[in-house]
Order: sequence, then C-alpha cells, then structure tokens
Amino acid sequence: MKVMPILAVALLSVCRVDGQSQPGFAVNFVAPAGSSNVDGNTYSGAGPAVNQPQTIRYQQVYAASEFAYLTNFGGGWLFDLVFRGDATNGTQLFVEMPSMQVNVSTTKRGPDELSSVFSENVGSDDTIVRTASLEQLLIGGHRHGPEEWGGNTNGIGIVQPVFDAINVTNDSVSRVWGDVNANAGLVETVGLPTWLFFWPNPKLHIQQQTNSLNLSWPANPSSFIFQTSQNLAPQTQWQAVTTGIVTSNVVNTYTIPLDSAGPAAYFRLVSQPP
Repeated sequence: MKVMPILAVALLSVCRVDGQSQPGFAVNFVAPAGSSNVDGNTYSGAGPAVNQPQTIRYQQVYAASEFAYLTNFGGGWLFDLVFRGDATNGTQLFVEMPSMQVNVSTTKRGPDELSSVFSENVGSDDTIVRTASLEQLLIGGHRHGPEEWGGNTNGIGIVQPVFDAINVTNDSVSRVWGDVNANAGLVETVGLPTWLFFWPNPKLHIQQQTNSLNLSWPANPSSFIFQTSQNLAPQTQWQAVTTGIVTSNVVNTYTIPLDSAGPAAYFRLVSQPP
C-alpha cells in the first residue's frame, strides 16, 4: 500500500469504537503510532491564515506503515478523520467555515519528501471526498478521551483553532501548507496526530445449515453491491440481488434454501463509488 496524503482536512461527528474489527464495524487507529494518548512536542496555529478572510491549503502525508493493519482486510475505505486541540495552547471555541474541500490520494512521496509545489504531491487517484460548510465546537487543551479530539482546516472561516502537532524528523507524518490559491507552500516535518476511521473491505462468508445455505457480509461500507450469476463465462451478465437480504447487527445475510437451489450459482461483492 502506498502512502496517503490528506489534502485539506475536516472534523466529522464520530463515536469511538476502539479495537472493533468484527464484520460491519469500523477499525480505527491514530497516526503517528504511539501518539494516541501522548501530547505532541509542538502545536499548529493559524498558519498563513492571519488576515481576513482566513484561507489555507494544507497537505499532510502519512507513511504506508501507518496503514499496515488494513492489510488484514485487503485494504479499506476511509470515512472519517479527526484532529485534536493542543493540550497547552488549545482553547474552546466555535469554528465556522462556509467553504471547505477535502481530497485524498495515494502518493509516491513519503514523509519529509514532500515538494513545496502542491500538485507534485498528489497521486493520479486524487479524489474530492467532501465539499461543504462546517460549524463545529472545538474542545482544546485535552488529549485523553474521544470527545477531546477535533479540528478543521482548509477553507474560509471566522477563527483558526490551535492543533496538537508533532515535530520529529524521519517520523511517519509531514506537511505542506500555504494560501488556498497558491501553487506552492511551506514544507515542514511537522504533522498533526490524526485519528483515522476505516470500513474494512467486506468479505463474503458461507455457512451451510441443515436445509439452507447462508451467505453473509458486513453491512458497512454500504457502497458494495451483492451480485449473482449462473456461470463464470467471459461474457457472464452479473445481476444485482435486491430482495431477500436481511440486515441484523450490521451484518447482511442472504439465505438459499437447498431444496430450491439450482445446480450452480456464483456470488460476489462489487464496490461502487461511495
């Protein structure tokens, strides 16, 4: 798996699900590893956004090693990321950002290898994952509970929070930032500790009962389509299964009665754009 830069970032409301890896549940971890309950050695303030209107473009790269846990699932789908206020300099404030964009991509550039030119850090799979406004109460000055993580950047807003940050050379995070309309920015080894949430890639499970066959898979992410076919010929037409799927405890189940089953059937999960 390649490294992933985060081009602009935003806080979304989340609930904590530490250590969950059961079907249908998110997996989550903090990057850099080991910074979950340890305050960083520096902080990140408003950056270039010192005048009104406050604008900023921000890229942060994470080493591929930070995502090693996802190899158990063949990868995953990022659906949330959270920053935290600095333990010493953080404050409680209300943040309003009328314009915000979040992009993610892979990149060949690792931490401490970023270019000052924003476009040179972006992979061919660069994707806009969110464009919206943001209104959020940020609680700063803490670092131990899930409710004490939060933050936002990249946009136009009233006030910029003070984020916890880590300034260590040759670690797993670094960044580039500058004005939102600039082509280049300031390269730094500094990075923001980030709480990342993923839906693992779902897998089909088959269990034979006395009189039936059960196929099950995680309900999340919901962008996967359950399909069936009667053969595996090159020109096979796969059909979406839209009835008979029962969802319980974030797991989908499809039951095939053995007395009505045909001689052969094939099933698969196909991802669609979230």
